[in-house]
Amino acid sequence: MGIKINNYMREYYLCVSDQWFGPMSIDKLREFPVSKDMFIWWPGLSEWKRVGDLGDQNFIFQTIPPPVDKVGRKNEPSDNFKRDVVRDLDDLVESYQGLSSFLLYVSAAVFLVLLFFVFGYSIMLLIRDQNNVFVFSVSLSVLFVISAFIYYVSFSYRKKSAALRRNLIKLRIRDIINANDIDEFYDDK
Repeated sequence: MGIKINNYMREYYLCVSDQWFGPMSIDKLREFPVSKDMFIWWPGLSEWKRVGDLGDQNFIFQTIPPPVDKVGRKNEPSDNFKRDVVRDLDDLVESYQGLSSFLLYVSAAVFLVLLFFVFGYSIMLLIRDQNNVFVFSVSLSVLFVISAFIYYVSFSYRKKSAALRRNLIKLRIRDIINANDIDEFYDDK
């Protein structure tokens, strides 16, 4: 095989073209068809080493392998990244729900102010002062437009929240279907 390794308790990682495999024991590593052009890493190495360049090992105890980018591989999203995206979608759905509720309450408050002005407008009609009637007419129109706009924005956020919730449920169902073991799926969460 071409690798002299004395420690059977070590976990090894092997990089073949653009994928890395591991952790694996020394026995599993010996079963793998290793060539001198492949890269290898184990806890204690500072970076990935070519199998053909291995000599004396300098043990700097490192618990995770360095990024595979050093050997030309581009990072791909991992399962943890996908899980973080789902959590971010959860947060986004909650923020849309919170914002839509807030805007709904604001539109209700503006509507109550509008009702107050309608009540005041009816009193002004009884008094018959033309300046006050004009001011209240304009105020009512502006408040009605503002209230309708806030309600529309609140409704659009509710639609976005519902669409995101549907997509989130589809993602979770797809993750459950793709999980090898349902217990493993819930243990990862």
